[in-house]
Amino acid sequence: MNSLNFIPLLTDANFDAAVTGEKTPLVVIVKTDWFGITYIMAPILQAIVREYKGTVTFFAVDYETNRRIAETFDVHNIITFLFFRNGNVVNRIVGPVSADVMRNTIEDSFF
Repeated sequence: MNSLNFIPLLTDANFDAAVTGEKTPLVVIVKTDWFGITYIMAPILQAIVREYKGTVTFFAVDYETNRRIAETFDVHNIITFLFFRNGNVVNRIVGPVSADVMRNTIEDSFF
């Protein structure tokens, strides 16, 4: 089950191709489905995804089944948000945040 079913999932197998070639700013959400914070964040993320449609791409990664991604980007906490520009991490948020904090981080990171 994907708790963030409105956001496409990436895996260890397709992550590099999706992120490296992406010219649009992108946010990767590293999460697990069993952790309640993911469900708490879902309505906030749904609004943010809708608000930035066409200007920011969003992907999710399941932490437990895609450990290579977590290790590569030094992710130790769920939920973690990685902000990518031109294939490089330019910012990160660790832990749950409000819509305003997410919005401000997107704006500061990309625009």
